[in-house]
Amino acid sequence: MLCMAMVFSIMENAAAELRPVVMLVPYLISYCLIRVLFCLNYKWSNVALVAVITVLCIKELYEGYTQLFMFFGKKNGQDFCIGSFSNSGLYGCFLAVCSSMFVACCAKEKNRYIKIAFISLSVLSLLLLSVTMSRASVLSFAAAVLLLFFSIEQYRLFLHRNWIILSVLIMLFGTGAYIIKKPSADGRMLMNRIGLRIIKKNGLNSSGVGYYAGAYGAEQCAYFSEFVGDKDDDLGINNIPEGIRMVADSPYYAFNEYLKVGVEHGLVSVLLLIALVVIGIVTSYKSGSCWCYPLLTLSVFALFSYPFETKIFLYMFTAFLASAGNNENNKVLNVTFYCLIVFVASIHLNKERRRIDNIQICSCQYDSNNLFVSQPNIYVVKDLLTGSDAIVDQNAFFNYGQAYNMSGDYNRSDSILKIGATVSSDPMFWNVMGNNSLALGNYREAEKRYRHAFYMVPNRLYPLYLLAKLYHTEGDTVQFLKMADLVESFIPKVESVNTERLRNEIAGIKDCYLKDISIE
Repeated sequence: MLCMAMVFSIMENAAAELRPVVMLVPYLISYCLIRVLFCLNYKWSNVALVAVITVLCIKELYEGYTQLFMFFGKKNGQDFCIGSFSNSGLYGCFLAVCSSMFVACCAKEKNRYIKIAFISLSVLSLLLLSVTMSRASVLSFAAAVLLLFFSIEQYRLFLHRNWIILSVLIMLFGTGAYIIKKPSADGRMLMNRIGLRIIKKNGLNSSGVGYYAGAYGAEQCAYFSEFVGDKDDDLGINNIPEGIRMVADSPYYAFNEYLKVGVEHGLVSVLLLIALVVIGIVTSYKSGSCWCYPLLTLSVFALFSYPFETKIFLYMFTAFLASAGNNENNKVLNVTFYCLIVFVASIHLNKERRRIDNIQICSCQYDSNNLFVSQPNIYVVKDLLTGSDAIVDQNAFFNYGQAYNMSGDYNRSDSILKIGATVSSDPMFWNVMGNNSLALGNYREAEKRYRHAFYMVPNRLYPLYLLAKLYHTEGDTVQFLKMADLVESFIPKVESVNTERLRNEIAGIKDCYLKDISIE
């Protein structure tokens, strides 16, 4: 029996180790199949791939224009023009990828009618692309078109003669795109900075698959804590640059696929991924393949968003790589080289990969009526323990931990929230953990956790409110009055009825303190 238990334990650990690789198996199989088909018959395989993407694009165009005509004038284009995707950014990426393929095929096509069809589809796609207002999509499409012009002699001469004018236009476009959504652009730059800090700190290690958000939250807390200096008493808010403080957030997605790979898989993996992309683009460009341009479009877009969270983009990326560089020479070498890089990149995970797999908390179910049963603050939580197949769901962990907090089981709440904090960048985990410490009478630990929550996203009022309540509960008049003044003067990223309610509550308590002091 002991031997059997050891065998099953080894098999379970091996399965957990291989799970990230197994998830990539469909894409590896697709890659190999497409490579074989292109090697057998490049012409008809090329036609078939173009036809498949064209059909998908026509379907998405139909959905996009249907949404446009239904909601035109009622909503912003970003709110409704999303095709079958979850948001307008990913929809814009799909349109940009298809448009770059159509333009490249049109430039290389001899048949007049096919040219007209490609031009028509390009125009229809670009019109919808403008409605989505996706700057990353426009930029990635422009990069592909610019490279296409360099590949055609007559356009290359035009670019050479007018490079000054074109450079000025590019600078103006870039400046305009930045000004239109400056807070968003600044937020993305902050996210990139934090991601690079994590990769630098990890060295050749990684944070683990599924741990990007948790690693991001911890590093952003460390980043803003560095501004404190000797201003620890008032949290050093004045030391934090206002522009950076106001754009900080708790993201779930990385908005940069390369940095996400670097954080979750390590430096070696991200270098392999970049090498794979560069080799694919260079090889397909040199061979005159039209797949160079949609591959470039998708690769550039991945710098600013998260296309690889959607399966269709992963399959498209796989197909573009598989069809890149299909010339008469070194076909077998190309197949072996690409597969080797993809395989090595997929298995290069450090020893801390997905520790969440070993946690015996799979999911939780709550009463449908907002978790309430019959009386306030009474919750029903059911453990569904199913081995090591844990669901990495930030909301589930938070709701689970908060439910135990409100039912009075503070220690168990803490254990759940600590797990959730490793996969989430949301400071609310630390706020509730601070509430647990406060309820148990651990004031200094509660203070530390509230401060941690504030530095994770230092443009939110709630942690300051909790600190003020902590000092009030503790009876520390001096610290409470300091924090009350800070709550009153603090400018959050978003003003709301709730922030005003928090200020009024602290102001009411402060007035009672001042009255008592004046009486004395």
